Amino acid sequence: WIGPESGYSMSAEINAVDNDDGTAGAALTGGTTATGRDITVSANDSVISGTFLDSDENPVTGIDGDVFAVKGGSQGGSWVGTFVDSTTGQYELTLSADAKVTATDGTVSGGTTFDLGYFMRVGSDSTYSPRPTSRTTVTAYSGETVTHNITLGSLGGSISGTVQLPASAGTVTEEVFVWVNRVVATGSSAKPYFTDVETEDGAFSFKLADGHSYELGVFLPPGSDYGEPTVETVDLTSATSATGVTLTLVSVGASISGTVALEDGTTIADAVFVYAWSETGQGVETTTDTSGAYTLSVPEGIAWYVGSDFQTEAGVSYKTAKESLVDMTSGSQSVTRNLTIFQQTLDLPTSIADKFVISKGYSKILDDGTQIDIPANFLSVEDTSVEVTINISPLTTGLSSTATTRPVNYGYSFEILDSDGKAITSTFSKDVTVIISYDPADIAALGVDAADIDISFYSATKGSWEAAKSVTVDEDNYKIFA
Repeated sequence: WIGPESGYSMSAEINAVDNDDGTAGAALTGGTTATGRDITVSANDSVISGTFLDSDENPVTGIDGDVFAVKGGSQGGSWVGTFVDSTTGQYELTLSADAKVTATDGTVSGGTTFDLGYFMRVGSDSTYSPRPTSRTTVTAYSGETVTHNITLGSLGGSISGTVQLPASAGTVTEEVFVWVNRVVATGSSAKPYFTDVETEDGAFSFKLADGHSYELGVFLPPGSDYGEPTVETVDLTSATSATGVTLTLVSVGASISGTVALEDGTTIADAVFVYAWSETGQGVETTTDTSGAYTLSVPEGIAWYVGSDFQTEAGVSYKTAKESLVDMTSGSQSVTRNLTIFQQTLDLPTSIADKFVISKGYSKILDDGTQIDIPANFLSVEDTSVEVTINISPLTTGLSSTATTRPVNYGYSFEILDSDGKAITSTFSKDVTVIISYDPADIAALGVDAADIDISFYSATKGSWEAAKSVTVDEDNYKIFA
């Protein structure tokens, strides 16, 4: 992997044990070595440039944003990004591409096709879509400039409504987050879209692209006295707006309790993560006490899928073999369900603790192929020569599950500390790029398509996953770019 700022891109991945003619070689064993396995790079001498336009084909100015191109295939997954010039609405991507081939009859072939994406930092009152609504591909050619203007999609639809407490309980006075998620059918060219808004008085509104259906739900803060409402689906395919949508929080009058034990029946004194989710969109979570006991306070009349997981300080992982169905639709108020967690045989990558200087940025490829690229001057600070520490650790516990969001295998914990050892929590001024590899067998086992997988970041404030602002899946090389 080569950083985008280098001016070069890898031409193709190679198998270190294959022969020079491309035929399969013998696997390496013991102290054997493979030599002469050269990796070829190509100069970034191709350009994709253009202008962001409105529906009347006028340049859109005054908006900051990022544009990026992703290529899978034999290049093994490459990513190039740039900024949008807010004064002109123009962008220019410099990248590596194959040469153009023109036949005698004028037919053009060759070149390299990229997936083009963007994210615009629009205001809450803007009618522009911050992300593309469908996939866009552009073919670039070595030594040439290809012009591709981008017409920003219009947010011509809207959904508004209120979050309400159960009957006779008054109005919402605590901070809650209302979320909206575009419903994308398998095989559809439409891009996923997810966002949320904070409300303290219960009122909410979203500007959205019409022509789609959307799911709406609520994130409640940890320790809330209420349960999340059933997820509502709103159709904007036959109408451009929906008003008066009501999301009613539910009373928490039932409980699921029990103990979490190892396979031999012993319990763990440390806090073990326990979660439950329903097919109607709700989710709850808790941890065990020192005796291994847990209690989940849940809304009544719902069937719950309950699971548990735990990770030791040494990185050993435990998990329930199967989520346990607790059906409370018949009116049960209290159900006891003991859980058993089993040791997992995961090949987790090694944790990393590195130091780097803010003005130089940081790039790293981890044991499992996960890549992280933090650009230079990613923090707006006066002294960019300051050295910071980054801790990267694989994480197998506390990865919340819902009816629509299921973590695959393990996650990562990324933490950046200042020179005093304090966590840096301020917003970065430049975006971090993360590339994660996935095993197609894991995706198939979950019964989902590769296009349905995503990179998300867990918000402890909301107790939920937040989708990365822009994600591209490279199904040729089983990688996800965010």
